[in-house]
Formats: sequence, C-alpha cells, structure tokens
Amino acid sequence: MPPPSRPVQLAILFAAAALPAAFTLDPKFDHDTWWHLRVGQLVADTGSVPDTDPFTRLGQERPTPWVAYSWLYEWGLFKTYAAFGEAGIVWARTLLGAASTAAVFVLMPNRGWRMAPAALLAGVAMMPLMKERPWHLTIVFTALTIGVVKPIRDGSPASRAWWLTLVYAVWANVHVQFVMGWLVLGLACTFPGRARRRSLMLLTAGCVLATLCNPYFARLHVVVLEYAIQTGPLRTVQELAPPDPSSPWLWAVLGLLGWSGVVAVRRRPIDWFEAALIVVALVLTLRMRRDVWFAAVTAGVVLRQAGTVPVDQLSKKLVVGVVTAAFVAIRLLNLAGLGPPNDIAAANERAYPVRSAAFVRDRELPGPLFNSFDWGGYLIWSLPTHPVSIDGRTNLYGSERVTRAMSTWAGGPGWDADPDLTSAKLVIAPRELPLTGLLRGRPGEWQVAFEDETVVVFVAVGR
Repeated sequence: MPPPSRPVQLAILFAAAALPAAFTLDPKFDHDTWWHLRVGQLVADTGSVPDTDPFTRLGQERPTPWVAYSWLYEWGLFKTYAAFGEAGIVWARTLLGAASTAAVFVLMPNRGWRMAPAALLAGVAMMPLMKERPWHLTIVFTALTIGVVKPIRDGSPASRAWWLTLVYAVWANVHVQFVMGWLVLGLACTFPGRARRRSLMLLTAGCVLATLCNPYFARLHVVVLEYAIQTGPLRTVQELAPPDPSSPWLWAVLGLLGWSGVVAVRRRPIDWFEAALIVVALVLTLRMRRDVWFAAVTAGVVLRQAGTVPVDQLSKKLVVGVVTAAFVAIRLLNLAGLGPPNDIAAANERAYPVRSAAFVRDRELPGPLFNSFDWGGYLIWSLPTHPVSIDGRTNLYGSERVTRAMSTWAGGPGWDADPDLTSAKLVIAPRELPLTGLLRGRPGEWQVAFEDETVVVFVAVGR
C-alpha cells in the first residue's frame, strides 16, 4: 500500500486531534479552577506569593505553611478571567488542551500508515485530561525535554541544549510536576546512548538547579515529597486513583505501550532508554489516571523511530498548526450551536453551590463552615468570608485529614465524631451525599436553612 499523501496525513491528524478537542466543550469549570483563580487574584492584588494558607479553617486556627506551587499559572488564569470573564476560562482550556495534544502528536509517527492508529490512540488517551489545569504545561515541557534528549543521545552536542534550563526555571513556577522532566533526564543519564554521560549529567544538574528559581527556593521541592508520600488521596481522590478498567483511554494507552514494547524489543540493538521509558510509563498509567499522558509521550518516542519507508513527513510547525486548528474549530462549532449547550453560568450553577453561597452571604450566616472536598475550591472563590474545611490541595491537609473528610461525607463509621463537623455551625452539603441524609435525620442538631436541586445548607442548633 502506498504511503498516505499529504492531504490524507493532515486529515488523519485533524480527526485524531478532534477527539480530545471535543472533551474541552463541557462548560462547567474544573473544581480546582476556583481556588487557582483565588490564588491568582491574591498574587495580582498583593504582588507577592503567600507563605501560609489564607483560605482554610486549618490556616485560621494556626499559621499553616503553604506553597502556591503553580502561582504563575494562577496569575495568568486570573488575568485571563479578569479580561475575558468566564468565556476566557473555556478558551484557556481550549488552548491549553491544544498545546498539550500538539506536544504529544509532534512525537508521534509521521511516516506510513502507522500514523493513523498511533494518532487516533494518542487522541483517545488525551481525552480525560482536557480540563483547565496546569498539567498541560507539564506535558508540553516533558515532550520538549524528550525532544532535546533524543538528538543528544544520538550524538549531538549537549552544549546546544543549555537553553533547556530556562524552560525548567519557568516550569518550576507553573506546575510542580517538573519532576517528570527530571525523570526523563535521569533515564537519559543512565542510558546515554552515544552521548557523553558527563555532558548529560551536567545538563540534568543545570535543569535541577534551575527549578530553584522560584519564590520559595528549595521549599518548592518539599511539596514534591509531600505528594510523593501521600497514600490516602491515592485511594479517595478520583484523578489520583488508578484508572477505571472500563475507560477507553486506559485501553488506548495500553495499546500504545504494547505496540511500543513490541517495537522496542524487536529493534536491535535494544535501546534501554526507550525500554525504561516504557516500564515507567506503564507503572504511572496503572498507578494514577492523571498521568496517562506519559504513556502517549513515550509511545511517540518509540514508534516514531520504527520503519524505514521514506515518505513526506509533516513538520513540527504544521502538526502544531493542524492540532490547534482542530481545537479552535471544535470550539467555534460549539459556539455556533453544535454539540453541548455552551451556557457556562448554568453549568456551574448545576455543579456548584452558587445560590447557596449567595444565600449565606446575604443572610450573613456565621461559620465555622464544613464542606465537601469537590466544593472547597468554589467556596474559596465565592465565599471568602468563610474559611473552608477542605479543598483540592491535598498536600496541605495530609492523608489522614483528607481520608477522614471523605469518610465523613460517605457516612462512614464515626462520621458524627469528625472534629471539623462537630465544631461547625454551617454545613454546605451536596444533596446526593450520604452525610446530607444523616444530618436531615438529626433535626435537633441541624436545621435546614436553604435547599435547592444541588445543595442543602444546614445550620447548627444551639451553637
């Protein structure tokens, strides 16, 4: 079969990119977006980053050290919101998704018909990541790191890649997962190929030191350790849990890794750097659904080298352009009325306690507040007068507190002994959670002050 023509290549790439692009159309904001916005506002208003947590009951009870590890991303997100409103957030999601997807596709095969299954599987793998999160920048910078490491391992001088340290200086201020880049560099130092190991080690050391260029200096690296040793959130927080075995993106990723494994083993001599990447990608995929993208990046590195059919390859700029065009086209079609409704305010009102927060503000109901995990970020943004009991910043609370909060909201044993609940005067509760029904069953302790189809607000009796 002759290799695909340029128009066919472009059509395949556009169709594959349209798969994750369609997943950017949910008008509802991600639950972490709200606290990211509040941090960005704080940085914009004060011109500095916080050293202690200003948003929670924990921080109000005693000064609690906290590192705003994505402060630069949060500042940019808030500035986007301030300039363009809610629509600016969904457009930011579109462009972030386009950037991370393009970074993966640039690494994918551009020769022969293998580009079709590779691109389509990679597109499916990227679907669950299409939220307005700083992890898109980590995907871009990790792919960039691999793109730099590969020619060095093939014999290019490492001295030409010292600009990568500047990337790490930026990376350390937008997302704490710069350790993924360290992982790639560490594997390259272990399996240097035709490169001088000493040159790779010096480049790696420069990239590590560059991450100290942040307002917190070495304190930022403590956050990495905190997330690494947490166990409770890995069992209870959806994005940190292992992937659902029935999800199509998991099987797409496993398909890519299996294909890559066969290619890597059959190639002679075996490139142990690629083999190590495949093993690490498999571990990350099975451990945490948030990191499935690493498998797509790894597959791109391995599969792009397969085959010898000389065909017209797409340039990196063209790949980025086509992927971006797919994301923008999907967004514009949605604005024109195709696809899901684009009512951002209504979607957020269905997902978050919008009216109940306004009710609490208008009635000036006193705290302390007890809230659910997923709503903590929204309440940080919409109800700043009431410090939250928990939100998505799991490293701030620690495994024990996160696990206890999840158990309490699930109506687990000892729910009525949770100190954050027993000391609260106000509970903003999702209607569907078991704790809401348990509180209804104790009218002598908790009185319903407000209720709609999303939320029930309880106030404590006699406190």
